[in-house]
Amino acid sequence: MEYFVVVGPWSLGDFESTGRFAPSASWPRLTEYAKSVPILAGLTAHPGILLGVAVALILAWVLYRSRWGYEIRVIGDNPRAARYAGIKLERNILLVMAISGALAGLAG
Repeated sequence: MEYFVVVGPWSLGDFESTGRFAPSASWPRLTEYAKSVPILAGLTAHPGILLGVAVALILAWVLYRSRWGYEIRVIGDNPRAARYAGIKLERNILLVMAISGALAGLAG
C-alpha cells in the first residue's frame, strides 16, 4: 500500500510525497478562536483535544462510579469470579471492544 501512496500512481508525481488534505477536511486550530476567547491565542492544538478530555472524564466516571464500570473492572481482575457472580463476560467484552474501537476511530 505504501508504494501506491508514496512513489506509485497515487503520489503527486516525481517527488516522493502525498498530497495535503483540503483545509475543510481538518479541524480548525484553537488559535483561530482567539478573537472571541483570548486565552486560546497561540495554541496550535485543535478542538479535538477538548473532546478527548471530555471523553476521558466520562469514561473515568463510568469505570469508577457505575455498576457497568464495576462489572468491567471485575472481569479484568478475575474473569472466573465474574462469571460465578453472574456477570455476562461475552456481552461486556464485546461492548468494551466496540466502544474502544469507536473511540480509536474518532481519535484517528
